[in-house]
Amino acid sequence: MKRFTLVIFLLLTCCVSAIYAQDKSKGKKQRSAFLEKVKKFITYDVSKLDSNYISVHDHPWLVMINSYVSKTNVDIKTPPITTTPALSHALLDLIPPGEDMGRLKIDASTPYSYRLGFYLSYGKLGGGFSKALTSHNEQEFNFKFNGNQFGVDLRFHKTKKMECKFEFENMEQIMDRVMEEFLSLSEEEMEELDAKIEALEKQAAEDEQVSQDDLQITSFICNMHYVFNHRKFSYAAAMKPKKIQLRSAGSWLLGSTIYYSQFKAVDQDLIDSFNGINRFNSFFLALGGGYGYNWVTCKKKLMFHGSIMPMLMYSLKSDAKLANSKVDEQQKQRVKAITDNYLGGNSHFTFAGVARASIVYQMNERYVAGVDGTFDIFKIGRKPRYETLARDLILHAYVGYRF
Repeated sequence: MKRFTLVIFLLLTCCVSAIYAQDKSKGKKQRSAFLEKVKKFITYDVSKLDSNYISVHDHPWLVMINSYVSKTNVDIKTPPITTTPALSHALLDLIPPGEDMGRLKIDASTPYSYRLGFYLSYGKLGGGFSKALTSHNEQEFNFKFNGNQFGVDLRFHKTKKMECKFEFENMEQIMDRVMEEFLSLSEEEMEELDAKIEALEKQAAEDEQVSQDDLQITSFICNMHYVFNHRKFSYAAAMKPKKIQLRSAGSWLLGSTIYYSQFKAVDQDLIDSFNGINRFNSFFLALGGGYGYNWVTCKKKLMFHGSIMPMLMYSLKSDAKLANSKVDEQQKQRVKAITDNYLGGNSHFTFAGVARASIVYQMNERYVAGVDGTFDIFKIGRKPRYETLARDLILHAYVGYRF
């Protein structure tokens, strides 16, 4: 995937470079009709804009140095769990196998990630790459098309470090039951229990030394938007300053999101705990609408943007995959049963939403600077099966130069 995104970005750069070179030498060499159409498509038609509200800069190129701070939180609720022999042993054998533990709540989150990267654009097209400065090797590639009315934002994101907290839904009742069983023990049984506790504490100390890089999250997000009041309101001026908003204006928005995510276990012990399953995949489509507003002040140099877009989400597919690709029919049926009984089957409705805010400052004719933030929320699955609530927060600061 990394090679693919790099190739796409290089192809886009070569394409716009060829157009720019052709434009510089048009007095010596006739530009082909194809390149003329391509340039017309990727540059803005100012005749379709209200010049009192929006202007397009004379310099079509924009290069930016970007810094990011991001964090991902994933809340998972499993179907009701009954005590297995291994789980009973972990509870000091005070809870017998077959006991109802309720749903397991998993609070997983990435540490704050600090990334540094670049962004290059020409007209409506742009792309960039950023890589984490921290140890968990997080990286992201994005591609944007920002037209007057329609825009597309593609984002490929990968992280390799998660911190997890586990809690059973019936934990209070379980602990009360454990205390009752504990108080009923004889002196000899308590001595045996002390030995078990010592062994479990030793095992817990060893587990703390295991790297947290045992769970990877890979996501591909395609956000699309449609602006109704495109003659006066510019979405591109807010998130990637291709245009300049001259006066305050707002617009109703339509939007859609195509989202694919994969949770992948890397550590073999973790894979064994999932009975050989190492991947959980989800793919869904969301449709919705909202409103955005650009407020311009400080002699048209400073702009504040805010937008929100709730969506109805349709889960197209959720499934599980085995770590070993060579499996028999019985194992395939087991994975299918897990998909149907726990991951919610092939389709269901949930919700999603996107909120954005930004501040853009036009320093002078060539330089622009700003900060923006994006908050995404997605709900996957439904009760009593697996439920996953994912939240992404991305803060972005940049300095750009037009040429």
